[in-house]
Amino acid sequence: MRLISATIIAIGMCFAATGASAAYFSSSQLAKVQAIKVEVTAAVEDGCLDYPDALKTETELILRQSGIKVVEDDSGHTLDINVVSYAITGGCSAHVSLQTYVFETLTDGTSGLVEASNQGTLISGPKGGFPQQLRAQVNAKVSKLANEILKARQ
Repeated sequence: MRLISATIIAIGMCFAATGASAAYFSSSQLAKVQAIKVEVTAAVEDGCLDYPDALKTETELILRQSGIKVVEDDSGHTLDINVVSYAITGGCSAHVSLQTYVFETLTDGTSGLVEASNQGTLISGPKGGFPQQLRAQVNAKVSKLANEILKARQ
C-alpha cells in the first residue's frame, strides 16, 4: 500500500511540476551553456539516500571531466537536482528530476526562466543498495546532459 501511495505521489508531483511550470523551454539554450551552478534539493525518508551532498560532488566532477565549467555563483546556468524519496516495504522509491535553466530577458522584454533541459525518472529498489542505485541514475542523467551540451556547442 505504501508503494502505491509513494508512486501516486511521485507521479502527481511530475504532473504538477510539468503543468504548473511557467518556464520557457528553448532547445537552442544548450549551446549557450558555458558554466553551471549545481544545486541539490533532497527530501529523503528513512535512509534512502545516505549522503545527499555526494550527488552535488559527483555531478560537479562529471561536468568538469566533460569540460564544462562549474561555478558557485549565478554567472551561468543552474542545474537543479531534486530528489523526493520514500521508504517502502523492503526498499525505497524516488522521483529524481534534473532541470537546467537560466534567467534571461525574453522577447517581450520581461525577465524569465529559460529551460535548457529537463529530465526526470522514477526508481525503486531494495533499501540496502538504493543510495548507490540513486546516485548511479543521477550520474547517468548528468553524463547525458553533459554530452547534449557538448554536442549542442558544435
